[in-house]
Amino acid sequence: MRKGSSSIMKNKKQNYDRAFELLLQAIEETNEDERRIGEYTKEISKLEEKKKKDTKKANVMAAHYFSEEKISELHKKTVELLKDDDFNEQEYIEEFSDISKIETEHVNFLIERQRELESFEKDISNELEEPPSNNKMVKIANILLKGGANND
Repeated sequence: MRKGSSSIMKNKKQNYDRAFELLLQAIEETNEDERRIGEYTKEISKLEEKKKKDTKKANVMAAHYFSEEKISELHKKTVELLKDDDFNEQEYIEEFSDISKIETEHVNFLIERQRELESFEKDISNELEEPPSNNKMVKIANILLKGGANND
């Protein structure tokens, strides 16, 4: 064998050794990815199970809170105060009487509706409680009753 062919063979062996090292490294990385995916999958499964339990608990609480009377009251106030009839009272009463039928978006809707009504009622109450002196017409009437504006 010639001297040059020995050098070529040596280079080929080094290239194969390096390729083998890279292959082993890639396999090791792939195995690590699989291990991490398994950990995340296990964690996701735990979270999904927790979510099921939490949703069931929330539905039980919603069924207790949004009784037939409460839903009727919310519907009545919605119609009277907000001049709106955007939910079917009977359908909500039926839904909230069976925990397995309760949908999260309906719970959220009733909670938001209750907050809207409370805010609206608070605003009305604040307007009624404001002293009449805040009203410009009342201020003008008071000035005229006192004999005109002060000459300060």
